[in-house]
Amino acid sequence: MVQNSSRCQPETSSIPPTSAALPRFDSFTVGAIRRHIHAKFSANETFTIGSLAKELKTSTLILEGTSDSSVLRLIHNMGFHYKTIHKKTYVRKETLDTVCHRISALRALKRHQEEGRQVVYVDET
Repeated sequence: MVQNSSRCQPETSSIPPTSAALPRFDSFTVGAIRRHIHAKFSANETFTIGSLAKELKTSTLILEGTSDSSVLRLIHNMGFHYKTIHKKTYVRKETLDTVCHRISALRALKRHQEEGRQVVYVDET
């Protein structure tokens, strides 16, 4: 058996990072961030993605190296609206369907508990 000594090496190209390289947030962190945002809404505060990211970093909800664009993607995936005014991105309210899904899930959970069913909480980690 003869092996070729001059093997082709794959060319390195500028491939964007995979989703594994992007920061991941567990459900507890997402819930804590949601509570933080809703607390700001109840206090009638207006805030940008940059100021929110800074506050989340100081409260150690997200890592120091997390970029503003990662926070923006997280906020978008959580169902919040945002608006860009004068090159600043302001966070607005959650979409109505996200709120309705959460409320219906909590009502179903309460109904199951009232019926005497066992509720098992499964950790995602």
